[in-house]
Amino acid sequence: MLRIPRPRGDDPRPPTAPNGLRPRRGRRAVGLMAALLACASAPAGATTVTVPDDWPTIQQAIDSGAETVLVRPGIYPETLVIARAMEVKGLVPYGTSPNSLPVVSGVVLEDFTHIEFHTLYLKVWSLRILSQVRNQFETSPFWDPLDIEIAGCALDGGLVDSDTAERGQIEYYLRLCRIGGPVRLSRPQQVWFQDCTVRAAIQISGVERFSARRCDFRGPSPFAIDVYGDDSEIYDNTFEGFETPIRQRSSSTIYVSGNTFIGPGVVPVAMPIYGDLSFSNNRVTGFQYGVLVPGAWGDLYATQNLIADCGTAVRADVRYGDFLGNEVRSCEVGVFLNVLDGLQANDNVVRSCGGDGMILQASWGEVNRNVVGHCGGDGIRLTSDGRDGSNPRMIANTVYRNGGAGLVVAVTRAIISGVLDHNIAFENGRHGLESTGPGPLLAGCNDWFGNAAGAISGAEPSASDLAVDPLFCDAARDDVHLSAGSPLLDAPTCGLIGALGRGCDMPTVSRLTTFTVASTIEGVEVRWQVADAAPGFVAWLERAEAADGPWVKAECERASDGEVTVEYDRSTAPARSYWYRLVATDRGVTRALGEPIHVDTAPPQRFALLGTGPNPAPGAFEATFQLAHAADITLELFDAQGRRVATLARGAWPAGIHHASWAATHAASGLYLVRYRHPAGEDLRRIALVR
Repeated sequence: MLRIPRPRGDDPRPPTAPNGLRPRRGRRAVGLMAALLACASAPAGATTVTVPDDWPTIQQAIDSGAETVLVRPGIYPETLVIARAMEVKGLVPYGTSPNSLPVVSGVVLEDFTHIEFHTLYLKVWSLRILSQVRNQFETSPFWDPLDIEIAGCALDGGLVDSDTAERGQIEYYLRLCRIGGPVRLSRPQQVWFQDCTVRAAIQISGVERFSARRCDFRGPSPFAIDVYGDDSEIYDNTFEGFETPIRQRSSSTIYVSGNTFIGPGVVPVAMPIYGDLSFSNNRVTGFQYGVLVPGAWGDLYATQNLIADCGTAVRADVRYGDFLGNEVRSCEVGVFLNVLDGLQANDNVVRSCGGDGMILQASWGEVNRNVVGHCGGDGIRLTSDGRDGSNPRMIANTVYRNGGAGLVVAVTRAIISGVLDHNIAFENGRHGLESTGPGPLLAGCNDWFGNAAGAISGAEPSASDLAVDPLFCDAARDDVHLSAGSPLLDAPTCGLIGALGRGCDMPTVSRLTTFTVASTIEGVEVRWQVADAAPGFVAWLERAEAADGPWVKAECERASDGEVTVEYDRSTAPARSYWYRLVATDRGVTRALGEPIHVDTAPPQRFALLGTGPNPAPGAFEATFQLAHAADITLELFDAQGRRVATLARGAWPAGIHHASWAATHAASGLYLVRYRHPAGEDLRRIALVR
């Protein structure tokens, strides 16, 4: 155990000096022997001294008047007392691991005995400090700054001040430090954290400027940074394990940019009623709120953020709001902005939210080039009263496959008009556009296609509006760029319509979700199902006797089993090999869906694993097996390591052909083996799962 010595190194049994004598203790009465020891230990007025080469203790080196004290690695059971501008540095490379630094018990900063009228610097570098670093100033430099720089250190006990005096112009700079204890500072002029690893809370009050850059903050704790003061800048940090990583308690502006916030938690930044939040280029996952600004008198500037898997992505009641270029996905509630005056919500992407995608309320609003899709409620709702006489504008937005309406506009004053043009509303659950309120709409060059309740409710469509398939690249996978053949790339008199331009040569044809082929007593049974088929979709089977063709259309009898199409090919010969594929024409493009599947026709009275598919499978697949007579069988699935992952069928089964499916809900992509054991032996089939 380390014993904490008395302040200023006044240990009851101080270590011996290099000449073998013990230095006299005491700070004010220095006898002749102590003076001789000082002369013997280091040159008078030396600029740089080294411990233990020149002085046996660090405190004696500090008291010698040296400008720089270098400390070799080791354990020094001292609490250092520093009361002047100087440098104390571990004699190790900058950035050395905390476990390899020189170790001291503590550091105490006391009032400086002499203050000059220029900036003073106190530097503590490359030390591991076991207890709290304490600033015990009772008076402080007022006319010129005192810079306290702590770099490359391990602060196991943190950093605190006694809050006994006005801090004047004290500035703290902490760089490349590992901070294990709390930091509590009162009324400093500036505080900077850079490239630090922080494992305890930071509380700063009365600061003129606070900055944290490129630091790693880890909880668990209610908050990582609690700051009260003027402007704060928090850039390029990582926060994990906090209920509220940043708490701003003053009505000034806080700049939060380039950070990663990892939940679970309540909200990344807690704001007061009157505070302004600049929130840009951040990544937020797993919080109850991605952005929350509760007051009506602050401003919000949010740009280029990613907010995912949150309760509510954005909730802000502000005076002015800019929401630009953000991406929101998979939140329970999307974006709610209630803006007292002006709102700009442009170039955002909102996908797969449980409720409405964007709810916007403002005196006037610019809502342009947003992409909102696969949300449970309406795509974009805009309410505007136009108090300043400005017309709300919704231009070039793309809203698709939302559960409610695509666009909902409420202009609550008849003296203004809502402007809507060049928007796309595609396959939404209600109307493409719903208009309420007495204000008229100035609409044109919009495309309303495939919306369940029709194009427009509450307003008359424009003569320049369209109702054509936009031919998105792949709406099922949220790629709503326009394909090369889209009529909206350059619509007559309108030009480009929608938020996004060209993104692919042709749209993706509907996805094949089920495709199985099995030999039966009467021929071959093929079962298939597709997703995201557009109006006009047509599909047929083709058959070949080799994997590479030639392919011919199979003349089949078609039936249905729920949503699965079942086709019977009765023209096959027994004991022959065939290949089948599904070909479709969709959105003007004809192509084969998925990979061909092989099947062997055989006499029906045998035990056999007739088919597995689709192969490769995007998820669920089906196995078809045959029993020659009633028997006990097992149908099992194994992964590539030979581990059984599912039992598809087991026990006594009657004679005939049967089907068993596997949902593959939590299975990883890879190769799997289907094993069918029966009285005649066993059959094996490989299948690939591709997510």
